[in-house]
Amino acid sequence: MTTAAVREGEILAAAARLFREKGYHATSMQDLAEAMGMNRGSFYYYIRTKEDLLFRLMRQAIQAFIEAVTPIVEQPLDPREKLRRAIATHLRVLTGMMDAVAVFLHELKSLSPARQREIVALRDRYEACIRAILAEGAQAGVFRIESPKLAGFVVLAVMNWPYHWYSPDGELAPEELAGAFAHMLLRGFERRDGEEEGQ
Repeated sequence: MTTAAVREGEILAAAARLFREKGYHATSMQDLAEAMGMNRGSFYYYIRTKEDLLFRLMRQAIQAFIEAVTPIVEQPLDPREKLRRAIATHLRVLTGMMDAVAVFLHELKSLSPARQREIVALRDRYEACIRAILAEGAQAGVFRIESPKLAGFVVLAVMNWPYHWYSPDGELAPEELAGAFAHMLLRGFERRDGEEEGQ
């Protein structure tokens, strides 16, 4: 990795932290430059505008989720195992970049309409991965799900919420949290023996 690429990664990490702490609109380019120990002229060498920075940060976050979960969807696994792995993978990505994920979840409205559409298209692509696993399980008869779309919203809400409260120094490692979430969600989705479809 080049020195410039490393520096850009450091800038994105600093921006994620400041945008999360202060909010995108309350954070100035001067704040960002100072956080990096740079003057504004040097900072503009890497980033032209604050919105460019926000867009790159949000795109980086959602692409990390897509790249991590897509291979799971494509594997010939039992849908229950796919869901377990998807939850574990989602939480591993989230806990590895919590500032960026928080910004992604809160600052979409701060992008220009064209950039909003690009991020929304990527978000929809990721949500489709989760819905595909749920739909596969419903079709296979292992999940009692009437609407994979609504079930997908439930799964994503559960998986995204830890950015509010999770701490790496807390009681649970990301893998343990993923196991607990998977257990609870699967108990809710799985069809019981003798249960009729739609019940």
